[in-house]
Amino acid sequence: MIDAFATLGDDGTIRILALRRSDAGTDTESVTVTVTGSTVHAATLLRLDAPSLDATTGLSLGGQTWDGSADGIPIGTLDEEPLIPTGAVWSLDLPPYDAVVITLSP
Repeated sequence: MIDAFATLGDDGTIRILALRRSDAGTDTESVTVTVTGSTVHAATLLRLDAPSLDATTGLSLGGQTWDGSADGIPIGTLDEEPLIPTGAVWSLDLPPYDAVVITLSP
């Protein structure tokens, strides 16, 4: 199952959160998420990874983690992945227990 939520910024930037919830052992395949936008000039992706739905360690957002952080500031370098479109379509694979934030810039 995939849940998706979107926001529209004052500057026209669209941010989409796509969350893939899965039960261990029943849904192990990646699914393809597709976004279409004819007025988008650039798209980036931040991945939120976790080992399970109830995980409290091993989480990362855009390559940064809170494991070992004494002050709540994420550790590591933020890694925004560029998304390369095919025409006006952006596609990505979303494995179980993953979430992504897709940023579409006008």
